[in-house]
Amino acid sequence: MIGTTHADVLYFGRRYEDSIETLHRTLEIGPNFVAAHTDLGRAATQLQRFDEAIAEFRIAADLQGIDPDHAPGLGYAYAAAGRRDDALRVIGELEARRAERPISSHAIAAIHLALGDEATALDTLERAYRERDRALVWLKVHPRLDLLRGHPRFAALVRR
Repeated sequence: MIGTTHADVLYFGRRYEDSIETLHRTLEIGPNFVAAHTDLGRAATQLQRFDEAIAEFRIAADLQGIDPDHAPGLGYAYAAAGRRDDALRVIGELEARRAERPISSHAIAAIHLALGDEATALDTLERAYRERDRALVWLKVHPRLDLLRGHPRFAALVRR
């Protein structure tokens, strides 16, 4: 947990290579630590190392015993990699399962943004706000939302 927390600080500081290095050391200690695999996928996506990111998100899904198409990070990696149909499939699966278990609207918004759908991403972030999505604590710093910085709707959401 300490290793992934340190890697998170590096990730949010846009120090992706350092984050990845820290996560590799963390996985030496605990090779099946799900959070380290998802965080590796997240950082690799930011570096456009999409094959690596997708592999890490799939490992994390396997370790959790879930269908990879239910993993928001994988949907984001697909979208960032230009795999639109795969990303839309993940969004569909996530939206369909929202009644069964908590699914972060913040995460779904990031997938929409990576697909280039800014309006839907903002609408989904508004939904996250109404739902009191805990991921909104990262709103001001999350790299996945960088494309929205400076947008008036995003600025208003940050103020709220």
